[in-house]
Amino acid sequence: MNIEIENITNYFVKNKISFTSVDVSNEYKKNGFWKKNSEISKILKKNFDLKLNNYQISEIEVKRAEDEKIVNAILYHHKSVNPKDYDNLEGKPMKPDELLKTRIVKKINFFHHTKNKQKKEIKNKKEKEKKINSKRDYSRFNFL
Repeated sequence: MNIEIENITNYFVKNKISFTSVDVSNEYKKNGFWKKNSEISKILKKNFDLKLNNYQISEIEVKRAEDEKIVNAILYHHKSVNPKDYDNLEGKPMKPDELLKTRIVKKINFFHHTKNKQKKEIKNKKEKEKKINSKRDYSRFNFL
C-alpha cells in the first residue's frame, strides 16, 4: 500500500475513526497528492487488513456529490463502532482546483515558516557574535 495512504488509514485505525474511500482520498489530497477516489477505493479493498486492525466493513447509503443521487458506499469501521454513527454522509471528493489551493497554502506556510526560521538563525548568529565581540581581547597586550 502507498505509504501516505497507509499513514492515513493507520491514523484512522489508531483513533477508531470510521471512514470511506472518499475520506481517505480527501486526506491524501490534503497532503498534496492526487489519486482518483476509485483508485483509493481499489487500494483499500486490496490492501487494508480488516482482521489485523479489528475493523469490519458495512454498506451505507451516501449522497453522491455530482448529482446528489443516493448510492451505496463501503464504510470501514472498528468492530466496537456502530456504522450508523458515521456522519459524513455527504462526503465530497476533493476536486483538482481544491488540491491546487491546498498546495498554494502549504507553500505559503512553508515559506512563512522558513522565513521565520531564517530570521531566528540570523538573530542567534548576531547574538553569538555580539557575545564574542564583547569579551576583551588581550592578545595585543604584552604582559611582563
